[in-house]
Amino acid sequence: MKLGLQSPTLPPAPRAVRLKRSYRILRILLVLAMLGVPAAFVGSKLHAARELWLLADHGVTAEARVENRDRLGSTKSRRFYVEYSFPVGGQRHAARSSVSRGTYDRLEPGTTVTVTYWPDDPQVVRIGRVTAAMAQDEEADGWIGCGGFFALFAVALYVFARAWRRSLVLLADGRVVAGRVVAFESFRSRKKHDRLRYAFRTPAGGEREGTDRLRRKLDVPPEPGTELAVLQMPDDPEVHMSLHKVLEVAELRPDV
Repeated sequence: MKLGLQSPTLPPAPRAVRLKRSYRILRILLVLAMLGVPAAFVGSKLHAARELWLLADHGVTAEARVENRDRLGSTKSRRFYVEYSFPVGGQRHAARSSVSRGTYDRLEPGTTVTVTYWPDDPQVVRIGRVTAAMAQDEEADGWIGCGGFFALFAVALYVFARAWRRSLVLLADGRVVAGRVVAFESFRSRKKHDRLRYAFRTPAGGEREGTDRLRRKLDVPPEPGTELAVLQMPDDPEVHMSLHKVLEVAELRPDV
């Protein structure tokens, strides 16, 4: 049985290569997420900060009556809401606010609580007294969170791009050498991948080993000793990968 040799015969190096379509799409999505998620987060925070500035500068306080409470979501991502009403121009205005767990437990239906609202639009309202410091903190949280999200996606893109580049370089310039399976373990039920350990002999006569995490499921799990193809960089014997793993990510360009 042979593993990884079922692929098309590779032409001589250098070869014209590219990422597979799914990974090209993933790369675009990561770039869009790196730009879009931080922008959306800071936008929502700045919008909330503008409302807090309005309330801090022009807000009016009133005593509201708690009408109802509500909890949404699972235990790990549960959100808490309080529904209340307060007097505006001789009528009672209803509102609903997201609150912390502590505030939710404290504000039982029928209790009263101070709220701050904007007279021009009572929909702009917050539980408690609003100060300029609260608006400043909301703005700061927005920019800090924006930086955090951007850094997170930038690191993820860097890590993925580095791994993808390794596959592209090996497929473009690597030398195909004969290898064999040392061990194969499946983690499909928990981690959605398989682990392949392989060994191959270098042109100098030494033997090297490597380990790949395979995302693409094999039709038949290979037994130790099964032959497989390995790509190795001619100028750096430490850079190698099974051909099967390389072809999960990269492919030859069909138009060249």
